[in-house]
Amino acid sequence: MTAPRTSRIAIFFFISLALFATANALPVDVKRINKPTALYEIPRKNLYALGIATAPFGLVTIINGNIYVARPNIQTATETAGRECKIAVDNSFKTVADKLAYVAVRSWLEVPLSKEVRSEAAFAVEFMAALKKLGFENARGIPFLLKGQFRKIELEVGSELVGVKQTETNPKGVIFGLFTKETSSPRVSFVWHFVDEQFAKAGAIRQLEFDDRNPVTLFLPR
Repeated sequence: MTAPRTSRIAIFFFISLALFATANALPVDVKRINKPTALYEIPRKNLYALGIATAPFGLVTIINGNIYVARPNIQTATETAGRECKIAVDNSFKTVADKLAYVAVRSWLEVPLSKEVRSEAAFAVEFMAALKKLGFENARGIPFLLKGQFRKIELEVGSELVGVKQTETNPKGVIFGLFTKETSSPRVSFVWHFVDEQFAKAGAIRQLEFDDRNPVTLFLPR
């Protein structure tokens, strides 16, 4: 299997409607918003989402109705472009998302991962195996959760040209993501955001390493 492509902020796959086409019926329906929308306008019950906010720029993560907006903790992003930088997180429901992919999930199926999962590529293999067991191997736009302790996560907030990043070692928390698979290729892609257990750190995942001493748990919609 081809190694997964780690998401970059400037190329969120969920902006394209085509990537939400699916050949299998999923138990949930991922929807998208492609116009400025205040987060308080969206029903919060069982809500999970990834999105982009502007003015100022931020990354939106919603996990079970709780909102986390990650922004560069600097006065102007250009001052620290390409350098390590603290990322600030707020929880304002007044945040306006310009683009949002969201889904309501009432129940999750727990799928423990093996200790063999140390890399994104190894995770992709077990992820696809889990989808096959559920009959969703040809589906795209699948939401998922990962919970536990990770070895290392490199977070990113910003664009290709003006971006800030922050590396966390042995962080505990939750990852919410969306999965897609290219129709004519074995390549798989994940767009995923991390929120730590103190809800103080969040952002898009640029690079992820798993800890084989503390296997994490995968959750798929039931």
